[in-house]
Amino acid sequence: MASDHALAVRKLSVSYGPVPAITDVSLEVQSGSIVSLIGANGAGKSTLIKAITGLVKVKAGEIAYGGKPLTNRQPNIILEHGIALVPEGRRLFGSMTVRENLEMGAYRIADAKKKADLFDACLHYFPDLKVKLPSLANSLSGGQQQMVAVARALMSAPSMLLLDEPTIGLAPAFVNVISRVMRDIHQQGVTVLLVEQNAEVALRVSDYSYVLESGAVVMHGRAEDLLHDPDIKKAYLGL
Repeated sequence: MASDHALAVRKLSVSYGPVPAITDVSLEVQSGSIVSLIGANGAGKSTLIKAITGLVKVKAGEIAYGGKPLTNRQPNIILEHGIALVPEGRRLFGSMTVRENLEMGAYRIADAKKKADLFDACLHYFPDLKVKLPSLANSLSGGQQQMVAVARALMSAPSMLLLDEPTIGLAPAFVNVISRVMRDIHQQGVTVLLVEQNAEVALRVSDYSYVLESGAVVMHGRAEDLLHDPDIKKAYLGL
């Protein structure tokens, strides 16, 4: 059933103290799709992702995944429902090896064979990490660290992957790798919600997109249509 792993966000509001960060935001991520959130820095994109993953408290509204309510649940409970986050800034365990970082991603998986299969799958997505497995995570380049962050999230066998600014500060070659992997995991049936300041990357990789401005959704539609929308081109694509 298509709605098995659909994410629904309804009239969501989050404040930091008295300051509203997002107000009355509603969006839907259909199972098996890639949906992107675009908008300028400070538009509320990361706050929305943090609210979905239980990292900030929701003031009003609701979040449901596969029909189950997830509003204000603990991050570990949300992970158990199959939603994994690749956080902004990667947040790797820098003094641990790449292999150990990946293994940390699978901490809740008891089945050794499943763990090994996930490990192989991650190295299939990111073959460049094979030689880096014994290296400390903080010795890697930014692009390599981002690969580890995505692979670590995939080690939890998610049905939905949330990526918060995965291409920020990366060289174009690494942006291409991350974009390709998003498409590849999507082909394997993982639903993707992508928060991205690089609107062109986001719109090229996703099926549907929401535009956030000052904590509110100001536009949404098929990514292909938004890519050719004159207002979007002017505001976000620098054309």
